[in-house]
Amino acid sequence: ETLSWGEENGPGGFVIPAGVKVPANDFFFGSVGTYASSNSGYAAYPVPVLLGSAGRGRTFRVFFGSYSLDGFTHIGDAASPDRRTDLVITNAPAAFDVYATPAGYGLHSGNAAASLSGSVAAGGLAGGYVGFNMDGGPWFSQGRNTGQWSGLVIADHAPDPAQRRLFHAAAAAAGNYMPQLRPVLVTIGDSRSEGYGLSDGRNWPYLMQQYGRYQSYDLAVSGANTRQMLGMVPAAEAVGRGTGPKVAVVFGGYNDHLPSSHIPADETVRNIAEIIRRLKKAGFTVALIDETSTGGAPRAALKAAIHDGTLAPDIEIDPFAPDQPLYNVENHTNWLADDTHPSLTGHAILASMVWDRIGRLLLEAP
Repeated sequence: ETLSWGEENGPGGFVIPAGVKVPANDFFFGSVGTYASSNSGYAAYPVPVLLGSAGRGRTFRVFFGSYSLDGFTHIGDAASPDRRTDLVITNAPAAFDVYATPAGYGLHSGNAAASLSGSVAAGGLAGGYVGFNMDGGPWFSQGRNTGQWSGLVIADHAPDPAQRRLFHAAAAAAGNYMPQLRPVLVTIGDSRSEGYGLSDGRNWPYLMQQYGRYQSYDLAVSGANTRQMLGMVPAAEAVGRGTGPKVAVVFGGYNDHLPSSHIPADETVRNIAEIIRRLKKAGFTVALIDETSTGGAPRAALKAAIHDGTLAPDIEIDPFAPDQPLYNVENHTNWLADDTHPSLTGHAILASMVWDRIGRLLLEAP
């Protein structure tokens, strides 16, 4: 059965029994399915696996984004609590795996791979946790979007290259994955793109994949302001280095005015302008989604900046104009009761509207 948790599915993840033991410097963890978000949650970060007894000795863990919300995959072990790799998890259906050898770690996601060199000390890792609640405790009571896993592998020996290729091939065959695809979509934003309040990670970037096949990277984070969105750009630049069509969608700014940020509208415009500039320089076609009519959203400021050329996206998308179905934030079929976050129906509408504007770009041959 598919494993899914977080948001409306409820908190936590799954305990690995203490009887499941792997050598600290010789193991393999693989997942098959979909991660809905590379970063997740302003209160914590996604941890797909923790091996060992959290808080009671030696552990190994993989996590995405870290508290810096940078979008990259990180590793923590007995030598260091946080080492960043150059891998960005794909949010298209794919296999993800990490393995340990005495000389370091290897990681793989979709058609990308990374490694961390350095001595990994011998020892044992017993039990652990699979899921977004790093230690199974109450410190993060509501895990954010996860997507769905249809398979997990934990092995007490790192496979050789031929075995890893077999794992990736078997996963692609079982899930009808296409890791060879090179078109890239990157989403930079906040909870409206991460999928706050939804179940199974069904945010609009995830739902949009029903219209075409490409490598999707959802770097949106609940609570992110535009300063933090700027911090997501290096991950976007990293996944855009390959050949193939590259499209980036930017949607954010609402959180800037909140008491936790106190970012004035003119800085919001400057930050988004810098995001667009850097993404264009990296070769992306950039689409900017206009702000909503939610109270406090800098819709007027962003519209004015587009009009006077301060913001220069290649494509402007306005699903929230008065004649559009997402205009009225008090329509609680399309919006949650907070008048801020789209409902699942709203995310489906947003997915359709964004695809209508950018889909042809992702289906073009390189």
